[in-house]
Amino acid sequence: MEPVRASKRTIKKDENRSSAAAKPEDTIARKSATTVEHIAFGVKVALMANAFGVASGFGMAGAVYHARGDRRKGNAIARDALRVVGGAVLNVRVQMLGSENLGGQRPAVFVCNHQNILDIFLLSYIFPDNCAIMAKDSFFYIPLMGQFLYLADNIFIDRENAKSAAKTMKFVSDELKRKNMGMFMFPEGTRSYQTDNSLLPFKQGAFRLAVEGQMPIIPIVVSTYGDVCDETRKVFKGGDVVVKVLDPIPTEGKTQADVRLVMDQTRNLMLTTLKEISKPNVRSKL
Repeated sequence: MEPVRASKRTIKKDENRSSAAAKPEDTIARKSATTVEHIAFGVKVALMANAFGVASGFGMAGAVYHARGDRRKGNAIARDALRVVGGAVLNVRVQMLGSENLGGQRPAVFVCNHQNILDIFLLSYIFPDNCAIMAKDSFFYIPLMGQFLYLADNIFIDRENAKSAAKTMKFVSDELKRKNMGMFMFPEGTRSYQTDNSLLPFKQGAFRLAVEGQMPIIPIVVSTYGDVCDETRKVFKGGDVVVKVLDPIPTEGKTQADVRLVMDQTRNLMLTTLKEISKPNVRSKL
């Protein structure tokens, strides 16, 4: 009697039935895990927003207290409050390299890469003393944040209006030199959401400002942290972030014709540093 042999077609059908039988359970498990991650992300973002709200309150109080002196001291007060409150709830550990450059030359322009919503908390580590921030004019209308930025004498800029932006830059340059202070800016102009150790193209504003005032540019590089917080996937696991503050880049003797050269030099240096201090392919770890 010949043995019964299953045809390849029969075997394939059986395999498909097995896969189909297992698929609903796997799908439910994956959806459940994703739902839990999204809820955890929402909770962490809410905690960070509340921490920033508390810090903004301290910043506004500090700005009002120093109203007859330097209102921008409210920025440092808000920064320190955010580090304490946010640090207690977010499980994010920050390693600082080259932090001595944060307290160096003034006036100066500080430029930093911009990844996602976690940068709000990271400002509590990277924002220098005796410094202001330049923000989009739309930020003025965000509750608490807008009032804090205004009271602490920060700068709002209309990026859609080139003439207005140019006048603002001239005013800011004169103010920085007169008050011997720094300006903090994100030269990418928006969040990159990157997880592959990359930078968006830089906008020229920060570099025009530095050249206008013949002020040094101090780059700040935050490691890629997609494995800590990935806003696009709504995952917030916490973990370690590395920040490196680079040596000042001088602009003495440069003119507006040199702005693109200075910008490219800064971006290349920051991109090299980003790759040095970051893990490769961080999204694959999520």
